[in-house]
Amino acid sequence: MPAHDRHTQTPLPDLHQELAAVTADADRYRRDLSEAQHELSAALDTEDYRAADRANAKVADLQPRLLLAEASKAALADVLQRSEAQAAAGRAAAIEAARRQAAEGSLGEAMATEDACRERVEQLFAEAMAGLEAVRQALTAARQAEREGTDARHLQAEERAAMTGAPSGVVVEANYVSSRIHRGALLTAILRNIRTP
Repeated sequence: MPAHDRHTQTPLPDLHQELAAVTADADRYRRDLSEAQHELSAALDTEDYRAADRANAKVADLQPRLLLAEASKAALADVLQRSEAQAAAGRAAAIEAARRQAAEGSLGEAMATEDACRERVEQLFAEAMAGLEAVRQALTAARQAEREGTDARHLQAEERAAMTGAPSGVVVEANYVSSRIHRGALLTAILRNIRTP
């Protein structure tokens, strides 16, 4: 539609005002018709035929006006009802569209959050497994160092025995790490069971 046509269109009438005006016309015509019919009846009763002709002319003029006003009133009431129903349907559709759009936005955010959390979980789990493997390797290395320390003790005892000619005696094994691993279920589990994928 051209721009000038949009600006020059006649605005739609206010249906409520139109209906109120037509209703007022119908009420007035009904009241005037009732008075004219009463005048006609009274004139006929008194045999005043000139008054009867005038009253009859009024009745003849008012009857079609009343019929037209009543028809206009019914038509406007129907149009108003349909218009309000369409407006309500339009509002409901707009609300539903907004609700769907909001739900889609929330769904998208929730899905993105889930994806980010899954990636974070996988990253943290990998870090935890790497940490456990590092602990296992450190414990294994500590036990190895402890065994090497015990071997050094045995060697010292043998060298002392060779130097003095006395028996080497009992050598106490180094157990700083081993005893702690043995007393700690978590350290034992890490050392024995945890393996990186």
